[in-house]
Amino acid sequence: MTDRGPLPLAQLGWTDGAPIAEHFGDIYFNPDDGVAETRHVFLDGTNLPARWEGNRIATVGELGFGTGLNFLATWALWEQARSPRAHLHYVSIEGCPLTPEQLSIAHKAFPEFAHRTAQLREAYPPRARGHHLIRLSQHVTLRLLFGDAAEMLKGLEARIETWFLDGFAPSKNPEVWSSEVMAQLARCSAEGARLATFTVAGDVRRALSEHGFEVEKSLGFGQKREMLKARFVGEPAIDPAPWFHLPLCRPGRRVAVIGGGIAGASCAQALHRYGCSVTVFDQGSRLGSGASGAPSGLVLPRLSAEPDAPARFNAAAFHMAVRAYQAEGVLSRGGGLRLASGLDKIGRLERTATSGLFDADDLELLEDGDASDKAGCNVTSPALFFANAGQLRSSDYLKAAIADIAFHFDTAIAGLERDEDDEMWRLIKSDGDVIGPFDTVILACGVAAATLFPHAEWPIEARHGQLTKIETAVSLALPVSFGGYAAPTEGGTWIGATHTPIDRNADPGFDPHADEDNLARLANALPELRKSAKIIDRWFGIRATTPDQLPIVGPITDAESFRQAFAPLVNGQTHGLAPAPVAPGLFVVSALGSRGFVSGPLLGEVIAAYVLGTPLPIDREARQAIHPARFTIRRLKRGDS
Repeated sequence: MTDRGPLPLAQLGWTDGAPIAEHFGDIYFNPDDGVAETRHVFLDGTNLPARWEGNRIATVGELGFGTGLNFLATWALWEQARSPRAHLHYVSIEGCPLTPEQLSIAHKAFPEFAHRTAQLREAYPPRARGHHLIRLSQHVTLRLLFGDAAEMLKGLEARIETWFLDGFAPSKNPEVWSSEVMAQLARCSAEGARLATFTVAGDVRRALSEHGFEVEKSLGFGQKREMLKARFVGEPAIDPAPWFHLPLCRPGRRVAVIGGGIAGASCAQALHRYGCSVTVFDQGSRLGSGASGAPSGLVLPRLSAEPDAPARFNAAAFHMAVRAYQAEGVLSRGGGLRLASGLDKIGRLERTATSGLFDADDLELLEDGDASDKAGCNVTSPALFFANAGQLRSSDYLKAAIADIAFHFDTAIAGLERDEDDEMWRLIKSDGDVIGPFDTVILACGVAAATLFPHAEWPIEARHGQLTKIETAVSLALPVSFGGYAAPTEGGTWIGATHTPIDRNADPGFDPHADEDNLARLANALPELRKSAKIIDRWFGIRATTPDQLPIVGPITDAESFRQAFAPLVNGQTHGLAPAPVAPGLFVVSALGSRGFVSGPLLGEVIAAYVLGTPLPIDREARQAIHPARFTIRRLKRGDS
């Protein structure tokens, strides 16, 4: 994906209370009766709600979110017609998002949706490129993809059952109606997917037909004589990377999560909200007994040199974490500073500020003097200020996440067992007792995941992370990240953390050298704090990491079976290969490293999408960047055994 740079601002004019996009010279909705037109063209045009009957999951995709009118009408209809435990997943792409203030004016034209428009504006994401997942009710999830339509569709992984094509007119905005876009619509379409649009332009009809849609004209709305309906009758697209192929989802919903830290709690919460019966097993005696029990949870994004797949993942994770923690009331939002560090100094901060992956209104690039003013003490380098950053009360979040979920403490799981007769999983406790059956098992237990499924051969590394609490004469005003970090808290400031490699089976206790290491990093970044620092407490945890500093998330594969299936990669062959062999219903979320509090909520949604077969909340390249089999594939492509 190459789309980058700040999103364009929507320049609006107004006619009869309806917005006009001045750049395109086109209206967002019919000023006479926009709601009626939406119902006629898109809802009636795709035979909704009849096609929802009996569905537990419904997926709708849209080009052109605009004011959200089509979504609001669909949401209202869904709540009237859905089955009791059904869930709507609505995916919409928008290249030029309106601001909440612009939405507020436009929404006055839809008084019948007043309570829903207020909810939408309250939850509306920042103006940042990429995927934004928003839960608007117990039964409705909105995924907003901000960016160029072709780029967003290339990265989308979904099986859309219903498409609404509502971009500006083809003569005004031809890029949205290109053959490339239609090809991506076909790739993301479920068998028999239905599509509707207001335009009957010949180029659009031909492009849809070329890519597997059966097209017909139908009666238009109002003064528009005709509209288009279509049905996807084409063949499923060939996956160019079958080693990362999405596995078929399983219909059962009884789920076991092994591990009760941030990874496990986030997975459990997401699946529980989608109607799964979830049970969490943790070997500890209390919540947050592992690395997730850190006394200070910093919510600041990890920065990358370029806006590549890891950068997009990290940005999406940050946005999701802020929304999730705000919703639970466990995030102290006062902003945070990321100092320039390393050889690149200011360059990485400047590239982040202009990448488009963060809302420009929430970022501020500061010289060291202004950064010092923000921090409340002397700062030795320029910094990037994130207005939405803050500190997490981790124990409060863990309690909220598993509040309605069965949780078993002091339960060490030593092995897994699959019964091929009933196609279910059992968990084997350390004392030999067997628990189960379960349709799905998720390994969210840090370094122990590698022990539970050693045949995967994940290069999970254990790191000893120690924090030091100090008392200082100068008070730090907000959290500061600088390679290490400093976070003000009640009674002092936590600084850290060390990243010392240790054996995966070690139980090291406190490191006598860690305080010195933490103070040395502090001296380079915040010398004023270091001068008066007095150690008053310390904490440590064991973190799981990987060589590429990205988590391991997705379906589990046996490395040897994988090598046999994709042996042709050694000779450069990439075509004609079958989808990856995976262990059915078995997934892993591990190696979250030092940014687990930031990535946890998004990774929970990623796992839920895998389990339930719903649209992925990250783009395809980002998903592949965190896929558990990536290390095996890299070795094969290099010709390593």
